[in-house]
Amino acid sequence: MAKEHSWNKISSDVKYVIKKVKAETTEGENFSETNRIRKRLLSLKERLNLEYAIRQLNSEFENIYLIELYIFKASKKETIVEIEILEKSELDAEYRKTVLNDSPMLHCKVAIPPYIGLEKKDKFDINWQLETIEYKWKIFWWRRKMKKEIKREPSRG
Repeated sequence: MAKEHSWNKISSDVKYVIKKVKAETTEGENFSETNRIRKRLLSLKERLNLEYAIRQLNSEFENIYLIELYIFKASKKETIVEIEILEKSELDAEYRKTVLNDSPMLHCKVAIPPYIGLEKKDKFDINWQLETIEYKWKIFWWRRKMKKEIKREPSRG
């Protein structure tokens, strides 16, 4: 899926990092700052091969509600996949009762940069969330374009 949306050469030498997430988000949360913290934490986490990642997921299988896979970083030499886990114990007590015996859901996702637009026809740098030079350049021009479009719209009363 990532190869289809990005122009990067993505290595088949894949390592995994596992991260547990919380169910709720805080109002007014600064997503840019949250992403910077996320990147810092993930860069420090131990990279696991597929066998160890599966072993760790199996050991917690009964309490896992959701597994989401994202590419954290891709290069010619190595691809690092982030495995985000939402545990059943993080869910609201009433809802947790309804999903207690369910198997985990699995979602594979590719994060799309905001400058791509709704058509999503253009290929992009899969590492954009690491705030590459290309990302910074494109987001600069995208923001300028958005400001112009906002100024052009008639004011709504």
